[in-house]
Amino acid sequence: MALYALRDVTASDTIDVAQEFTVVKRAVIMGTTVAAAVSASVTVPTTVTIPAGANRDAAYLLVYGAAGPA
Repeated sequence: MALYALRDVTASDTIDVAQEFTVVKRAVIMGTTVAAAVSASVTVPTTVTIPAGANRDAAYLLVYGAAGPA
């Protein structure tokens, strides 16, 4: 599990977390100006896409998955 602080994110932005994970099981965006907590979509095992509604927001991204390269 990892927690990332994000700044200036907009809907459809992507984040690749391959440095820390081999597979992402679930990702949640927390604390944007439009929502308290929203699931983010996960594509190609380590890419997370910011959900609709974010517009140059700051938020936290909580990621659960299998640990990656050390």
